[in-house]
Amino acid sequence: LDDPWPAGDQNTFARLNEKGRCDRRADDVTLSRDTDGFQRCLVLRDHRCGVVRHKDDAAASSAECGDGFDGAGNGFVGQPDHSIEVAQHRLDLLGLDLLDGNRLDSHIGIVADHWHAGGVPRFTPFPALRYADRQIDDLIAPPYDVLSPADIDNLNNRHQFNITHVDVPRESDGDGRYNQAGKVLREWIDAGVLEFDDVPTFTIYRMRFTDATGAARDIAGVLGGLEVVDEGAGGVLPHERVTPKASTDRLDLTRATGANMSPVWGLSLADGLTELLGEPGELLSSATVEGVEHIIERVADAERVAAIAAKVGSDDVLIADGHHRYGISRTFRDEIRGQGVAGSPAEETLAFVSELVADQLSVEAIHRLYSDISFDDLVAVLDTAFDRSDAGTPSARTLAQMNERGALCLIGPNGNGQWLTPKNGVFDDVRSLDGAWLEHVLGDTPHSVTYQHGVDHVVEAATGGR
Repeated sequence: LDDPWPAGDQNTFARLNEKGRCDRRADDVTLSRDTDGFQRCLVLRDHRCGVVRHKDDAAASSAECGDGFDGAGNGFVGQPDHSIEVAQHRLDLLGLDLLDGNRLDSHIGIVADHWHAGGVPRFTPFPALRYADRQIDDLIAPPYDVLSPADIDNLNNRHQFNITHVDVPRESDGDGRYNQAGKVLREWIDAGVLEFDDVPTFTIYRMRFTDATGAARDIAGVLGGLEVVDEGAGGVLPHERVTPKASTDRLDLTRATGANMSPVWGLSLADGLTELLGEPGELLSSATVEGVEHIIERVADAERVAAIAAKVGSDDVLIADGHHRYGISRTFRDEIRGQGVAGSPAEETLAFVSELVADQLSVEAIHRLYSDISFDDLVAVLDTAFDRSDAGTPSARTLAQMNERGALCLIGPNGNGQWLTPKNGVFDDVRSLDGAWLEHVLGDTPHSVTYQHGVDHVVEAATGGR
């Protein structure tokens, strides 16, 4: 079936209103079944609640890691945050001697047989691996890439079964740190700390909070196995250009544990997914952190599982966050194929999928903190493309004023703001995104950049020398 979007089209957002629709007949289907001993497992992780999937542009996705997480919720991040982390495990790597023959057979075909339309990605359920203890407050953690060494120490000490003991191997632990993470995971499974679902399931993840405007928000998505497709093949669509990035850590952890520990966040173009997820599943766990309630529900009913798989598998999925993780999944899939294993669950990767509709997105600004360049030198470069004027003391109102003015705001070491209004014609050939403008202007100037949410935190960072 021909997709109306060219393969590898990078201008996906400009075409979203088209919804990627094309003629797909019910009889144009393929059948998929897994036949080896892989296992996918679910482990609940704490969403960085100060950031509910905030994202403003491509640059934010290729950000450097943040320098920490503290109890005050400073919101300092690298990439926009993960919410739920799911692992995919090979039984032979895990050595699951506790599974008898019948139990093992029940997990070999972990991806339920289902029909899916050609030209779009499969989305499959699996028997999830979950904490047996439903009181998860001391077991969860923020995403690995926002944690400082002190954060990891604190989380490690919070509970012997905190997920960071598996998900965050540290260089200080030496060359064997990834194998040790795999060993710990196997020990937890053997000890019953983690337990498998009896049947293939989906997991509904809800976030409930009050946004900056005072409106009550209820965002819902589903965790499952999203097909790993070749670059440019269509079905799973990129929205940003992906720059080279060190991925050895996550790939090494995947190899050592047989697990994909971090989900891709996908936006489904299938109409009606939110409505389909509206009915509550089996409540498993909930936690409230920094004003956001996180709710985990299991869907095991075969009819509803099939409906969700069919809905997500009926249209394209746009990667909102996790392009590099998706690339790692492609590398791991190819390695497994190279071992002569065909049709394995490595053909899918874990994804959190929500519908691409306005009420299911909470998008706020990601601010940039520049370092390794003096303030005067930074201003000199910016002056080549922007006109500066006084913006006064930054406040919550500043963001609205930026939109009204079509300007950026530069905050200096004294905490005062200056409007940066683009000079006429400078950005005619540049995408109309703040991040793209700054990349264009600073592209040839040595500097470092990290990312920060919250105007007050930006002022604190700038005046504090960060």
